Amino acid sequence: MGKSMPKTKTPPDIDLRKERSRALAGSVFFRGLKPEHLSRLLDHASAIRLEDGQRAFRVGGKAAGFYFITQGKMAVELPVCGGATCAIQFLKPGEVLGWSWLIPPYRWHLGARAVGPVDALFFDGMSVRKELFRDPAMGFELYRRFAAVMSRRLEGAFLKLYSDE
Repeated sequence: MGKSMPKTKTPPDIDLRKERSRALAGSVFFRGLKPEHLSRLLDHASAIRLEDGQRAFRVGGKAAGFYFITQGKMAVELPVCGGATCAIQFLKPGEVLGWSWLIPPYRWHLGARAVGPVDALFFDGMSVRKELFRDPAMGFELYRRFAAVMSRRLEGAFLKLYSDE
């Protein structure tokens, strides 16, 4: 009688990576991106948590990467007169936040803060840019997707500014 093989348990980090990959692939922003591109992006991601009111970044600060919101809500803010900020858009789970990491001199053009607790994946901009230079097809696809985000955010800023007069 042969011995049965012991059952192996999948390490938690592999389960977590699969869960993150599914979350990205199911989002509008990442939908249709090649699985190998998603996998390479995840190599440069880390989980973060922001508490209510905590700033992810401020206008003019160093743009070190981008965020993929998994839980909670983020306010995208535009500075106005007197140092105050105006929320121009609210982002929910499944959305990306931040494009300034793509454009030299890599400084934030807008600000962002958590509205309630937020869980997100943070993607390191420098290492993702290196991936994009190594793989032009991946680079083109990600730039194309971020260009659409930029367009929507800027349109939202204009609408907010001119509708509040």
